[in-house]
Amino acid sequence: MKPTLACTLLATVLSALAACASSPQGLAPAEPVPAEPVPTEPAPAEPAPTEPAAVESAAAKPTPAPPTKEYVEELVERTFEHEGEDGYEPAFAAAREAIELDPGHAFARFRLGVLLANTGSFGEALSSYEEARRIDPDMEDLEYNRGVCFTELERWEDAVAAYDRALAQDASYLEAYDNRAHALIELRRFEEAAETTAAAIQLEPKSELSHQLRGVALLNGDQPEEALKEFDICVEIDPEWVSHRFHRGLALEDLGRLEEAHDAYSRARSLNPLHDGAKEGWRRTRRALRDAARAKLRRQDGE
Repeated sequence: MKPTLACTLLATVLSALAACASSPQGLAPAEPVPAEPVPTEPAPAEPAPTEPAAVESAAAKPTPAPPTKEYVEELVERTFEHEGEDGYEPAFAAAREAIELDPGHAFARFRLGVLLANTGSFGEALSSYEEARRIDPDMEDLEYNRGVCFTELERWEDAVAAYDRALAQDASYLEAYDNRAHALIELRRFEEAAETTAAAIQLEPKSELSHQLRGVALLNGDQPEEALKEFDICVEIDPEWVSHRFHRGLALEDLGRLEEAHDAYSRARSLNPLHDGAKEGWRRTRRALRDAARAKLRRQDGE
């Protein structure tokens, strides 16, 4: 801003000297003679800086250097540091700064999507993944992570399509098979789901989640005998997982093996007394067994 010119105005002091002379008696006193004014020198004003000088002063300040690629990569690395007491906030800040400095950094946008998904903001995460996808459509894990967001948002058709693309990139992606099977079950496409889990089991024969999903697909596809085989494998792998016992009870109940089903539900309840499905299955099979016993007694009495 151009400096304001400062001026100092000094007042001129006038002084009057009265000449008082004695006069003869009876004469009027003499008139006072005015003195000549004594001028004073005004204080010199400070010279204002000229416009070129101000411009020259501003030009002398150093211009900040543009951020280096190494700094942006360092910010991206910080997005993995979210285990401290500050939670995810430092990681979010690093991701957003990296994107601001380099809007075309696909992996920074991908990492922001991961952070958003990990904190439950699946819609925002999906938007961030879409931005990354426009920049680098072949990025590893991108399609799978999009599928996870679609799954959480219950957009099942979109989820299947995303997992299909993930498997096209990597045919050994076990989690993509399992999640694809889950989405197909939700869509009631049970035969496709069973085929998908068969591929997953071929990759990892001891994957209890793959066996369970296959059992669920078969059970809902009216194949309880085959489903029971899958649930038996699940129990062998992990006998303490309540879900395996519960689903085994469903298959046995569907086969009409009520006592075994009741035992399976009882075992599930012992593992988790709050499991609603196990409690309801236990009550249902108990009533069925009681009704069957009463019917048998009536038949015997009729004989």
